[in-house]
Amino acid sequence: MRRGSAPPERASELPERLRHYAEPFALGRPLVEVARLQVDRTLRELQGSLSGVRGSLAVDRVRVSGQERAGEFTEVELEVLSGDAVGLARLASDLQHRLGLVPSASDKLTRALALAGIEPPAPGPAAPGLVPEMRLREAAARILTLHLSALAQAEPVARLGEDVEGVHRMRVATRRMRATFRLFADAFPPKKLERALSFMRKMGSELGRVRDLDVMLEQLPALSREVPQIVAADLEPLRELLVEFHGRERRRLVAWLSSAPRLARAQAFQRFATGVPLRLRGAAARPLREVAPVLLESATQRVFRRGAQVRKNSPPERLHALRIAAKRLRYTAEALAELYGEDLARCLRRMVKLQDVLGAYNDAHVAQAVLSRWIDTPQGRRLPRRTLVAVGSLIAAQDARADQARRAFRKAWRDFSREKVRLEFEALGRLQLGSP
Repeated sequence: MRRGSAPPERASELPERLRHYAEPFALGRPLVEVARLQVDRTLRELQGSLSGVRGSLAVDRVRVSGQERAGEFTEVELEVLSGDAVGLARLASDLQHRLGLVPSASDKLTRALALAGIEPPAPGPAAPGLVPEMRLREAAARILTLHLSALAQAEPVARLGEDVEGVHRMRVATRRMRATFRLFADAFPPKKLERALSFMRKMGSELGRVRDLDVMLEQLPALSREVPQIVAADLEPLRELLVEFHGRERRRLVAWLSSAPRLARAQAFQRFATGVPLRLRGAAARPLREVAPVLLESATQRVFRRGAQVRKNSPPERLHALRIAAKRLRYTAEALAELYGEDLARCLRRMVKLQDVLGAYNDAHVAQAVLSRWIDTPQGRRLPRRTLVAVGSLIAAQDARADQARRAFRKAWRDFSREKVRLEFEALGRLQLGSP
């Protein structure tokens, strides 16, 4: 903010990069000024006559004013621009001893806020803190609060596009929130629950278009090695097309995330997901010790039931249904992990191989589907004929990968569906939560 200018009222009024950092947390809410910092910087370039090291010396005089307190402090920063840092290290030591400088243990903003009498918010808990007597709606709100925090922390990374993990982490948080709503569906009014799920589906769809392209662009070099080298050489026009699609979809995603309608829906969603009515009735008021075993048993039985329906020649939809059931069991277990501890963790480790095989099968089918979808566009149909032939080979290679995963599935399912594993899962359902 320029000196003398009025502070912004909304995150949307901030400079673009700063907006992308602030808006995921503020959404459409007004910004409230809690303190004002004024930094006067003196900057000098340094050149070592013997060592040749180049560096910069910055002296920052920081004035801070809060609602109740004000103050100022000075920071000295040395930065190596090129050459050996040993020469500047000696200078830093001399400045520290001659001027009585103290190494800073925190960043400039944290020091300024402390001087103004403002304590930065503490990091959120790493776990929801579930206990057996907690009511169902309260437990859901605590779990959803953690996922909302993960979503907000990932969103600046997704908006800036400097790391593909931003979109990935947002998508994972979105999926976990959808799973949490389904798991605790009885704790929410049906119509409001459907509106929340609709917003999550929209979020997943917007993120998915970018994520599919992120994954394909990252995997394309490895996938190209699965087809003959003479064919793989013709895939470069495909890569260029995917880069073009990726830029378009990223711009679309950022525009949607920043749009007023999305921000308003996100605020309403946040209030609904994390709010707990003063008076809870019916299923929403039931304690976890009664509900958790039922939820876990239901998710477990769904996996065994779906798995028993898969035969040697079953259609891909059967394996997809089993993969979804296994994923929901994992999400259920993650939500209830604090209640069951190591017993549940041990059971989940039994699922790792099965989920790996199902994931590989699904990845191959997804790769086939998205490649076919991208090729069946006006831009895709204009690709060189040799490239279209190469893409056909790539799709055929994914079909072979799916067949390989399907063969591996039979052994993974036999290992998972053994009587011993079934009994371990059944024992979890009989545990008396909260008992000494």
